[in-house]
Amino acid sequence: MCAQQKIPSKQINENLDIGAFAESSEDQSLLKGNVFSVKSYTSDSNHKKSEGKKVFEGKTLYLKNHTIYRKDGRRSFRKEISASGLSTSKYYYNESSGNLVLKEDYYDREYG
Repeated sequence: MCAQQKIPSKQINENLDIGAFAESSEDQSLLKGNVFSVKSYTSDSNHKKSEGKKVFEGKTLYLKNHTIYRKDGRRSFRKEISASGLSTSKYYYNESSGNLVLKEDYYDREYG
């Protein structure tokens, strides 16, 4: 977004920091063609809590993260699974302007 561009505050949630905007579109340059969902797996057994377990060439792999993208390449949903818990981010856009208006984060962590 150009610094000189004037966008009415009704179209952008002024409570979002620049990190949320950057995060929503950080994968756009990596995506070529029609990529709408990416799942990453790890063989690290610390991820045994992951519900997305797969066996590939005899190795057990655990879902590390899952990202769903909009048609324009920006994030719509991201789930990250770690040894300490689960975090989920949902991104909401104003359909008429295309601007990010809300990022909802949910953390389910084990502490202690």
